[in-house]
Amino acid sequence: MKKMFITLILSMLPALAFAEGNSIAFDNVNYKLAFSQNTTPVDINEYLPQGQMRGNWTKMMALHRYNDDTLTPEEFAEDFAEMLKHTNPGATFNVMKNHQAQEALIEFFTWTDKEPLIGEFNIFRFKKDEKTGKLVGLQYAFRNYGQLTKAFEEELTKNKTRWIQLMASQPIPEYVAEKKAL
Repeated sequence: MKKMFITLILSMLPALAFAEGNSIAFDNVNYKLAFSQNTTPVDINEYLPQGQMRGNWTKMMALHRYNDDTLTPEEFAEDFAEMLKHTNPGATFNVMKNHQAQEALIEFFTWTDKEPLIGEFNIFRFKKDEKTGKLVGLQYAFRNYGQLTKAFEEELTKNKTRWIQLMASQPIPEYVAEKKAL
């Protein structure tokens, strides 16, 4: 399972929300499917706002469908937090569990310490897919390139609590089959 987390962390730092076909709406922004990838540990759909590209996006939604149906949302969020501690010991995070709904949410801020400098705030909401029984994770990511800017910090401070609340109630869409990168 640890190997899957390493693969996940290295392959991700993408994001998603309410979806209709190949698009999602989150926080009054429409996101279009930009990339899909099927792998043994996790299938990923990445959605970007109009005008943003995979190599330089600032906001992203993603759907992660994990191909191990033994994982619970609560356990996965805790394991995710542990892996985050190992990959970036200074990263800040908060794990929230909704035992009644059998869901978990983790929000965290992480960054690279080598070029290219990237700071990224993420929210992941984990639950079991009702149709497949597989664990799915809905992700919202907000990214800054280079040294953190005042504008990035202000937007994060202003919106963080609202984004978390939106993600906690956001419908999780179905996975969309593979699409080539734009």
